[in-house]
Amino acid sequence: MTDHDLVGEALGDFMGSGWVRHLPHCALFIFGAAATLEAESRTGSLEQVEAYARDGGLTAPAWFPLDLDAEGRADPDEVHHRQQHQAEVARTAAHVGLPPPQRQADVVELMCRLGLLHRHGDIEAAATRWQVARPLPLPEERIPLSNAERDDEDRMRWQGLHYQHAQKLIGRFVAQDLDTMTISLTQLARLLEVDIDDAREAVLMLLGECGDFSADHDIERIEPHQVFNLTVDWERFNQERIGIALSPP
Repeated sequence: MTDHDLVGEALGDFMGSGWVRHLPHCALFIFGAAATLEAESRTGSLEQVEAYARDGGLTAPAWFPLDLDAEGRADPDEVHHRQQHQAEVARTAAHVGLPPPQRQADVVELMCRLGLLHRHGDIEAAATRWQVARPLPLPEERIPLSNAERDDEDRMRWQGLHYQHAQKLIGRFVAQDLDTMTISLTQLARLLEVDIDDAREAVLMLLGECGDFSADHDIERIEPHQVFNLTVDWERFNQERIGIALSPP
């Protein structure tokens, strides 16, 4: 694996684990910076990773600013979501004996306490060595969650996994400029490099999201070897789908 592949794999694990729901969003960039230093066998501060330093580094606020309208007001729904997210992070921090993070350096310390990052040395020392946890612990292994919250975590991880597969399938339609793909689940599984059940779920996710994809067979019941047509309505696709990511992080 190249250094780029190692970092991409680490970021994919972080996104898929669900920690983005329990930490400020800057945690993803922090994790990526630590993974980069580790992959490149470098020591030092996370701020030495250019992509991370551009965001203000360790002294920047833990929370990214909300988008404001022309009158300087944030969307009420976004404000409510931010307040809920901050309350969840405060609960996570309290469980490991820390106050709610104010700066990104505080988020680094929180991630170390949770066992997501391993830091050998002071946070900004030139000789400090960083490692990301492998395997990465799941949120329920580090913070107390109710049974309902655990079920939610399982459901969101399942959806996130198949969302990535669905996006990869969309990428095929875009790259090959297809209106219709004629394929079997067995062939699709090989194309996506997943098993047949995951290929089936990826198609079902596309069919259930926006109404822009359709199939000429019942995908829930179709046999793996049976060929079907998966068709996209590009006009509806362009109207309904916003911010499509054509590949995993």
